[in-house]
Order: sequence, then C-alpha cells, then structure tokens
Amino acid sequence: MNIYYKYQTMKNSAVRRILADTPDEVRREVRRNADIVVRVHELIAERGMTQLELATGMGKKPSEISKWLSGHHNFTLRSIAKLESELNETILHVPKRERYTNSVNVSCTMTVIRNDTKISYGQFIDAAPMLKSPEKMIA
Repeated sequence: MNIYYKYQTMKNSAVRRILADTPDEVRREVRRNADIVVRVHELIAERGMTQLELATGMGKKPSEISKWLSGHHNFTLRSIAKLESELNETILHVPKRERYTNSVNVSCTMTVIRNDTKISYGQFIDAAPMLKSPEKMIA
C-alpha cells in the first residue's frame, strides 16, 4: 500500500467521523450557505458582472463581497435581501403551503397620522378565501 493511498484512507475516515458527529442543523446551515454562494456566483456570471460591480452597486467594499462569496460569511436575511435587490432575482425561496381549510377570522387595523391627526380604521374579515386565492386580497 503506497503512502498516498494510506493518507487518503485515514483522511476519509476522519472526515466520516466528523460528519457523523455533526448535528443536522449545522449540516443544513452549511448546505444553505453554500447554495446561496453558488446561486449568487451563477447570477453574477449570467449578468456578465464582476464582484467589483456588485460591490459598487450595493455600496459595499469589494473585500466584503469577496468574503460573502467565499463561503465565510454568515448571511443574514438583510444581506440576502440586499443581494436579491441588486441582482433583481430571488435567491432564497420559502415555499408556501395551504394550511387553512376552514374559516380564519382576522382583525385588521390601520392607523394613519396626517397633520397630527390620528385616524384608525378597523375591520373584521374572514381570511380563508384570501389564503386559498391571494388574488382576491386585491380590492
């Protein structure tokens, strides 16, 4: 057995042990972070942009964007939203499910302050139709 093969076998064994001891939430976090970085790189390439152009457009230093895209950045929802806004593309998608099949009552209140006068509007509505077809929400 050559030394390189023995080293690779020991290295792979150590990696398997580490992965086996890694909590599921950490694996998910690392995977999501990598997915975001890969998606941003794809979007930059599709648009023929450079990291410098992205940084300039976002009002960030190029070194900060470089850190973000190296995989060593803990993305916040705000940083993802900034990237989505600058690239004009959704990066993080949260699937929605229809969970409510019965009536759901919602109380909506809107407060408007105009010329130091506070006006409140209140309404009690059945939200179930809106959950089934969001287009009905637009009046």
